Amino acid sequence: MQSDVSTIKDRLNIVDIVGEYVRLTKAGANHKACCPFHEEKTPSFIVTEERGSYHCFGCGKGGDVIAFIMEIEAMDFPEALKLLGDRAGVELQKYSPQQKKAQDKKARLFDATALSVRFYEKQLWESTGGKKALDYMHKRGISDAVMRTFQIGYAPDGWHHSEKFLTGKGYSENELAVAGLLIQKDPNRGTPGYYDRFRSRIMFPIADVLGRTIGFSAREL
Repeated sequence: MQSDVSTIKDRLNIVDIVGEYVRLTKAGANHKACCPFHEEKTPSFIVTEERGSYHCFGCGKGGDVIAFIMEIEAMDFPEALKLLGDRAGVELQKYSPQQKKAQDKKARLFDATALSVRFYEKQLWESTGGKKALDYMHKRGISDAVMRTFQIGYAPDGWHHSEKFLTGKGYSENELAVAGLLIQKDPNRGTPGYYDRFRSRIMFPIADVLGRTIGFSAREL
């Protein structure tokens, strides 16, 4: 695995990678920009091509090209390495059993969010509550084509609609809570259990650079 890391870093120029996310300007031997990790008006984010590193003197974040992708794409190390490995044309070594188990666990969460997208879409186009959401979107000038392109959906009013759908697909309530789709009730304030995080909301899926749904933005209807 360590040889993969070295090969990837040797093949990729950190200036090229970072430059896809922020506008870099030459500053002597370095490149600078406003930091993508916190708001600032005076650039304090420095990329050093020779060392293959970045550092922000404002918020203190820094590291190599892998650390940058992990931070800006909210990925763990294997995911960032896979993304950059594909970019560099490096076939990665196999994961250890522990790494494979962790990846499989995370893959289930991505699958659960992908199923949620389809569930919310179906509710938008086929349910009574969805008709209200469609009418609202049409009044705002959003066409059917745009809604389908961006997989906009509708979370029905109620406490357990998506919970019943997803647990029926084999996911545990705990997994769905970790994925951010359910909320666990406070055991000190009544009956323990879980309920839907999103209710009576227009749903906007948020995808990462790999096209996987990593969360939702929602508008109360």
